[in-house]
Amino acid sequence: MQCFSFTPHRHLTQGFSVQNDVTFASNRRGPHGQAGTGSPLLRLYARAQFISVPAIIHRRRSPILSQNAVIFDMDGLLLDTERLCCDAFVEAGSAFGLPDLTDLFLKCIGMRMAESNNIVRTGLDGRVDFDAFIALWRHKNAEKHRLGIPLKPGAREVLTDLRTQGIATAVATSTNTTSATDHLTKVGLAGFIDHIIGGNQVTRGKPAPDIYLLAAERLGYATKDCFAFEDSDPGTLAAVHSGATTIQIPDLKQPAPEVLQLGHIVAPNLLAGAHRVGLLSAKTNAVEQSL
Repeated sequence: MQCFSFTPHRHLTQGFSVQNDVTFASNRRGPHGQAGTGSPLLRLYARAQFISVPAIIHRRRSPILSQNAVIFDMDGLLLDTERLCCDAFVEAGSAFGLPDLTDLFLKCIGMRMAESNNIVRTGLDGRVDFDAFIALWRHKNAEKHRLGIPLKPGAREVLTDLRTQGIATAVATSTNTTSATDHLTKVGLAGFIDHIIGGNQVTRGKPAPDIYLLAAERLGYATKDCFAFEDSDPGTLAAVHSGATTIQIPDLKQPAPEVLQLGHIVAPNLLAGAHRVGLLSAKTNAVEQSL
């Protein structure tokens, strides 16, 4: 989502495990090994004509290919801003006398501001003034960002390694371009990224594939020749639908069962995911394997 430190509740991480650090996500196969087509979420995206359900289901490919470019989400993947944003959200709710709003915030992850505002408005259900809540949330979030934006583990190492190898990179984020550029500049990552594409540059936000298609175009590659790293379900759906080889690094919220059916790669962190698809140099691989 477009973000504006919190320690996640225990239920946010329960039930998520990774075998041998990285696994291929799979779930509920049919009698001939095919993935099921009954998922409401998959049917929703098929009806929206992003891609057909069979094309979604059967987009499994070899984990190590000859891709030439890498596209990253930002919040919750490179920057640990989702935690800041969630903390501010919960604090804003508490200031209005509302119960813990963590679950409502989680529904906003990966979405642009307009979409997340609609989710919040519905979730608040008239219990407090919507505009006042949003104003306080943004104020608290801005205060937290001023204190410093933490990086996700492996973000600097992976980007540095890709730059050393001469591999083209882009960021495709639901956050608007100006804010994204400002955040990446402040943490010293902007210089490792060739193009920054914010959610304001596309008509349809994630889970539509538009932002990944645009990022690949800016890089000068077909999406099939790109790796895409994401943390959220909407972002993962966008990346998979674009045709990129997709690696999901869950952050505050574990993947939904219908998203796991897509057959993409799921990894515990950026270094492990980049190692699994053969992106890292020997030196950085040694660092990843020592962790």
